[in-house]
Amino acid sequence: LALVISPVTVFGLLFDASAVPRGWIRVGGILFALIGMQYLGAGLRDGRVPPPAPQRESPRPSASGIAEGESTGSGGSPQASSRPVAYSRSFYEASIWSRLFLACGFAMLVATKESPLTLLVLAALNLAGALSMLSAMRATDKTLAALSNAADTQHRGSVALTACDNPIN
Repeated sequence: LALVISPVTVFGLLFDASAVPRGWIRVGGILFALIGMQYLGAGLRDGRVPPPAPQRESPRPSASGIAEGESTGSGGSPQASSRPVAYSRSFYEASIWSRLFLACGFAMLVATKESPLTLLVLAALNLAGALSMLSAMRATDKTLAALSNAADTQHRGSVALTACDNPIN
């Protein structure tokens, strides 16, 4: 963020700042901030997500058909995973708000005439990418909720059948 706030001073610590326009130094600062936000967002989530729970007897399938807590290896067969799904999801969540930051930052640089209008193309692409990721994550949440409800209903039905098949003496 220091490159965004004081581009010439910070960039000038290591390089000849007179050779690069302030606007482009700020573009670099925004890009570096974006990368930092994504790692920070994913890292902060790592501390809040509880460790994986012990495997149940019959894990619920995910949208890909692979049980929770499993991943596929190169052969495509499920393997045990030491990381819950939430760890990779946190990076995707962070990519949404960091790309929104990038779009706003680039638009601000164009509005203040520090960067050319063509930078708005990158701002628009990042805005579209962030909104697309948000939409995809919401659709995945709905699919997983539906699968979870179906699995719960199926489990309750099999428990009821088992209870009917074993009469009390």
